[in-house]
Amino acid sequence: MKEHHDKIIEESKELLEAFELDLLSYEKDPSKEFLLEAMMRTMHTVKGAGSMLGNDMIVKISHRLESLFEKIRDKKTIADEQIIGLTFAISDLIQKLFDTPEDIKNKNEFLRLSDELNDYLLDDNENSKRNKQDENNGNTKFYYINFQPEADIEERGVDLKKIFLKLNQAGETLIVPKKCSEEDKYFMSWEIYLATEEDEELLEEILMQVDMECQITQVAGSNLLSDKNFLDFIEKHKQSETLLSPEFVIENIEEILNAGKQKNESTNLNVSAKSTIRVHSEKLDDLMNRVSELITLKSEIKLTASLKGYSEILELADKLEKVTTMLRDDVFEVRLITLDTLRVGIERLIRDTAIKLNKEIQFKSEGLNTELDKTIIDKLPAPLMHIIRNSIDHGIEDTQTRAKYNKPAHGNIKMSAFRSGSYVYVEIEDDGAGMNKEKILKKAIERGIIKVGEKLSDKEIFNLVLESGFTTADTLSSVSGRGVGMDIVKSEISKLRGDIEISSQEKIGTKVTLKLPLSVSIIDTLLLQSGEMFFALPIDEIERCELLFANEFDHTASKYISIKDKLIPYINIRELFNIQKEYTGDSKAIIIKREEKTTAIIVDKIIGEYQAVVKPLGKTMEEREFLSGGSLMPNGNIAYILDTIKLIDYNIAKLEKNKKK
Repeated sequence: MKEHHDKIIEESKELLEAFELDLLSYEKDPSKEFLLEAMMRTMHTVKGAGSMLGNDMIVKISHRLESLFEKIRDKKTIADEQIIGLTFAISDLIQKLFDTPEDIKNKNEFLRLSDELNDYLLDDNENSKRNKQDENNGNTKFYYINFQPEADIEERGVDLKKIFLKLNQAGETLIVPKKCSEEDKYFMSWEIYLATEEDEELLEEILMQVDMECQITQVAGSNLLSDKNFLDFIEKHKQSETLLSPEFVIENIEEILNAGKQKNESTNLNVSAKSTIRVHSEKLDDLMNRVSELITLKSEIKLTASLKGYSEILELADKLEKVTTMLRDDVFEVRLITLDTLRVGIERLIRDTAIKLNKEIQFKSEGLNTELDKTIIDKLPAPLMHIIRNSIDHGIEDTQTRAKYNKPAHGNIKMSAFRSGSYVYVEIEDDGAGMNKEKILKKAIERGIIKVGEKLSDKEIFNLVLESGFTTADTLSSVSGRGVGMDIVKSEISKLRGDIEISSQEKIGTKVTLKLPLSVSIIDTLLLQSGEMFFALPIDEIERCELLFANEFDHTASKYISIKDKLIPYINIRELFNIQKEYTGDSKAIIIKREEKTTAIIVDKIIGEYQAVVKPLGKTMEEREFLSGGSLMPNGNIAYILDTIKLIDYNIAKLEKNKKK
């Protein structure tokens, strides 16, 4: 029962997400009336879900919102900014009511929003619902009802004969019965065409007991049961085993009524069947854990066979490795989610923030079908939202300032994404004021982040805004300006083994680029050893490896080694992690590069390639800022995953400090 309950809630939330996207599109272009119809159908379905769950507040407020949409459709009111804002607030409330229906805050919000709805639904002459019916008297509405009952409908005491009798009494009907072979459905289903002067509310009352098993859609404003072309259409699809969708019926009615004319955009809906299976995210997490365990077991078998000299088992282990690698890749593919799933939240944020700051913003996107691992997608909203909020508040100028610089009145924010190798790049770009380098340097000097006269590249200057507590805002706003956020953005992206880069041109705009790995769960690494400690470096971040003889590098403060006639700064892992045991043998240098910055990591040994199943570190090690996780090795040891971004930043900062001494 709980599983059924949870499924209803999950599907309803997905519907509400699509509803909000339609609402955002409709606000931009109210001529797209098909979006209004789509939203009415969605809200009707949500109302049915609330009814099935016994949530009276969802039923009432979604029904009233439907009524408001009817007034908009009938041109009796206009969907202005206030109505759109009210609709978003109701959508937010319904989502909360699905999760916590008994919460007192939700009940108070329900009462407040219901009062706001009343202001739009009440007429000047006493709540004249009856008057409206009188005004519409003689206006025939043509409905299509697809009715597919559940298998237990008779056990629930539903009187089907009574339902059909009442529908016949409501107007002129044409009912097309169809056989149904689905196991969880009743053995019959029906397509019902009804011409009536009654409002949809009466039909909902007739079908109240089967609300979730049928869909009522007004498909025309006249009786089509005498139209030969329409009757031919019904006859043509009479033998079809599946019920016709409302969209398909509407599309064909428009073709019939507008033969020879271009179809109205409102009917340009693609009806396509998709073969998909709904899988709960926790099951995917469990599957990933099983794959992780399998990879660890495979490594253990391979290690044991190698140590014991079992060549036959080693060959089998190699074959097993190929299978586990393919399985790992398949599970990764299943866990991949498109960035488009974040669109609703982003567009809502842009809309709400722009209204609050009295700015006009247009949002464009490109490549949001790019996929990332679910774990990363789940942690992206907070940093993305802060970057976009900063673009609107600090980046996009007011209308007067934009006019001064010959810019369009509305500001532009563009979010782009693309995949390159094993990384995904997400770019957020605005055409606002850009960053003032002198102002950034002045603030950095005031805060003691840099010293007077210190020379920095443009990239280094812009990256100063990622320092903790840094802000160039002269005044606080309700949106930003407290110096809290961009350092958190950097921290959150670093936890995902990602990187952040800022570029800007004054009066032109600013671009923030996020570099994110496809996954943070299982990664291909190079296994290293220094003393008794083991470390793993992601292979994608390694440029090359070099052998270093014991006398080839010094232990002085300069910390540079010569490799192929180039001086490269290095970090000795022994010194960094205070490994006491002496090592006199030859060392290995692993060269890592980020942008134009190159660093060598000095270790005792390179063990070989290693598939690391990344796990969070325990409390004793989680404070080590140069580690991003750990992986249990087949021999029981832990391989610590090195955070190359932090290592390079640390080394550069240390070298700069030594230069100043």
